[in-house]
Amino acid sequence: MSWQRTLDEHLFGAGPKRILSLDGGGVRGLITLGMLKKVEAVLEARHGPDLRLCDYFDLIGGTSTGALIAALLALGHKVDQIISLYRDMIPNIFYRRSLLQGISAKFDSSAFASAIDKVIGDFLERSGRDRHDVGGLRMNSPLILTGLAIVAKRIDTGSVWVLTNNPRAKYWDANSQLWRKHLVETKSTEFFPNSDYELRTIVRASASAPFYLDGVELRISKDEVGHFLDGAVSPFNNPCQELFLMTTLRVVDGAWNEEKVSPYGFGWPTGADNLLLLSLGCGSWRHRIVSRAFARKYAISKAFVALTGIIDDTSTHSTIWMQAISKCPRPYYINTNLLGMEGLSIVEQPLLTFRRINPRLENDWLERELGTAFRYSARVLARTRELDRSDRRNLDRLLDIGLATGEKLISSDDFPAVFDLQRNLVAA
Repeated sequence: MSWQRTLDEHLFGAGPKRILSLDGGGVRGLITLGMLKKVEAVLEARHGPDLRLCDYFDLIGGTSTGALIAALLALGHKVDQIISLYRDMIPNIFYRRSLLQGISAKFDSSAFASAIDKVIGDFLERSGRDRHDVGGLRMNSPLILTGLAIVAKRIDTGSVWVLTNNPRAKYWDANSQLWRKHLVETKSTEFFPNSDYELRTIVRASASAPFYLDGVELRISKDEVGHFLDGAVSPFNNPCQELFLMTTLRVVDGAWNEEKVSPYGFGWPTGADNLLLLSLGCGSWRHRIVSRAFARKYAISKAFVALTGIIDDTSTHSTIWMQAISKCPRPYYINTNLLGMEGLSIVEQPLLTFRRINPRLENDWLERELGTAFRYSARVLARTRELDRSDRRNLDRLLDIGLATGEKLISSDDFPAVFDLQRNLVAA
């Protein structure tokens, strides 16, 4: 039995929609993959062993390492395949350290580019295509089997870009009849269309973390080149809130455009039975420091400490807002003030069904939720939190945390029957 649908059916077909949102986190993407292993198993049990996550989810979006996982899932990879790719790829990326750290990137960015090219080349070869045509796999490729969204930060203009393969998006095609009038009126017709962007370049842009890897240049038009960095330096290292906005924003005033299409091109209906969003993190922890130790630091060190918690702050903020507007059968614990937000909402009727899962890389949480085998020394726990710790022992540990979190916190209850594929699709 095949559940594969066309991209048009995923993006514009009738029935409920399903979104998978994946955080950034460097090598800790293996935690995400461990949880995805359980997601895949639950959905296979319901729909059959041939199901791929790209068959179930209508949009898969991610930031940084989440963008790479999202792209591979959208190309049809099973989770075990991606785990194998990660275990082979990570040591080849995070090994050649620069002698001029702080002046140049910590690692050789060409190794990252080569690793991405190899992954795509191998995929093309398995698909019966020329493995050397890695630049030919673009955002408009039919090999991308479902909706895909990738977050990157264009640092030269200070803007966040969320690039998708939605053909109704505003900058998908400079000659789009849907947007022709607006593009001409704003003199925006000379850009290179998003549809032609190379997938490898977009993934690298989203994952090029400052200090660790060099940014990526992307030609926007004949006369303009954008410089892109890791999407984690935007508010959307956890992209769930942006993916919700992007897919549900709709035209309510005909003055926006005659076609009544938002610039994102989706316009999906809201409602607890209409939209499911599963958000998976790469592990988080509270950034703590003894107040006296903080007071003794130099001003630049104080600034660094203050900034390190911003990514987790923005992630938590997104989760709060999503839980405030959604139905959450199993809410994510926020803090001692809000707890899990049970019974708290800012809308009378929920706008979606939402589930956030993100293990806390703190010994009390790990031991309580996953068992005593997951209690680590302070030194090991610090290594587990690093973005670039590529030794095999750490990679095994990260995957084990993800697998155990999936087994403990993910079940069939996270996928209500109203979102089952057979309700929307006649299987081939």
